Amino acid sequence: MNYPLCFFPLHRFQGELDHARGTATAPLHDGHEQNQCPANDRLCLEAVWFIQTMLLGPRTDMEQIAEAIRKIQAQAGRLVKV
Repeated sequence: MNYPLCFFPLHRFQGELDHARGTATAPLHDGHEQNQCPANDRLCLEAVWFIQTMLLGPRTDMEQIAEAIRKIQAQAGRLVKV
């Protein structure tokens, strides 16, 4: 699956993180079959994501972000068909 660059599902990332830290207790491939979270995978693919710095602007920026989300919600039915 192609997830947004910095929003990789944690249940898929933990094993790689443990190996990078040198704290892994099992081979990297162990447990992948038991660690399936299709609802979380879908959420990560379909969510609207914001990085922290986007939310540090002035109130007018927040209002524009909120309006953009409202527009997405209003067109959700059409977007699903695309």
